[in-house]
Amino acid sequence: MAEFYSEKIVKVRKPRQCCGCCQMIEKDEQALTYSGKFDGEFGYFTLHPDCREAELAWNKMTGTYYDEFVGLIDLDADEWEWLLAEFPNVAARKGVTAESIADHKADRQRMSDYYMAEAKKRESQRRLALQQGGSGK
Repeated sequence: MAEFYSEKIVKVRKPRQCCGCCQMIEKDEQALTYSGKFDGEFGYFTLHPDCREAELAWNKMTGTYYDEFVGLIDLDADEWEWLLAEFPNVAARKGVTAESIADHKADRQRMSDYYMAEAKKRESQRRLALQQGGSGK
């Protein structure tokens, strides 16, 4: 939990990486700086303002706050549809597109199909071994 923190919008004096989308925030762009002491450790983060907005919206929607807070960088591919729908500019900076979401879903389906086929194959082998008088192990 935060012992203290400060959050403010600044004009960036030198380029730095956004802790949300991992893209550079260029000189003279606005950024949100967030610093404070969390669980005895000092932390400092810089984000695009809309990246911070997306983080806060995600955590509000999922009910994750304080120790369970989920940073934008930690969103799984399964949450990309929400990001693309609600924060398209942030999604674009992260390289999230409708195509990348479809690719992820297709990959997940292929993995599911593979594991299901393997499970059926093992079950078939186990049943065959039982029919032949084996232990099935």
